[in-house]
Amino acid sequence: MSNPYQIRCLNHKNALDVALWKSVRFAALADSPAAFGATLEDARMREGEQWSADLTETSTYVAVGDNDDAIGSIRISPDREDTDWFRITSFWVAPKHRGTSLAGDLMDSAILEAVLVDEFSEPHDRRSGVLLWCGRSNERAAAFYRKSGFVADESWRPAGYPWVVMLRPFTSRRARPRASL
Repeated sequence: MSNPYQIRCLNHKNALDVALWKSVRFAALADSPAAFGATLEDARMREGEQWSADLTETSTYVAVGDNDDAIGSIRISPDREDTDWFRITSFWVAPKHRGTSLAGDLMDSAILEAVLVDEFSEPHDRRSGVLLWCGRSNERAAAFYRKSGFVADESWRPAGYPWVVMLRPFTSRRARPRASL
């Protein structure tokens, strides 16, 4: 049985992709405003060029449902703070799709990109793996990240900090998303 959604990597030159990114971002901010370090009001004030620029800086995957509605997204790029890691900068799944295979499929898309980019990089440009930040109070997300191979690393921030860094190292040069195992 096929999934009732399609995962697409968005292109900054495609006006429909830019509109889709804007749509999924609005939905994510409306649903989980504390998770993204931004507000829906701020997002509504952004100019069109800013939405397109988002898609040039970070690979953005969006899950599109049967009705062409955006039902999830994940973004990944080389980490700007620590050049040795890829970083998932945002991740969201619509409430009615939580607990389905959608989150894992989106995560696989991001991890696969990181593995492929790393595999084809010059040895001096290789990265250690993928990192993300997770709110300490978001137990459901933390459990999903652990299931996806991430481990908390408390050495990155003090214990009282509201976010924890989670790492998924490339344990070998052939780390694979779960769907490939």
